[in-house]
Amino acid sequence: MGLTQMFGEDVFFWGQMMAGAILAALPPVIMYTLAQRLVIQGLVLGGVKG
Repeated sequence: MGLTQMFGEDVFFWGQMMAGAILAALPPVIMYTLAQRLVIQGLVLGGVKG
């Protein structure tokens, strides 16, 4: 939401936009790495027929 406020008419604040994008992407990446074992376990259990 805040990334859209960094656009000007003809000025783009690339450094700030990229820093904001990285900060926005970090929580899902961290959550996935912490829960990766559960995600894979769920995929394996869901793929078993019977």
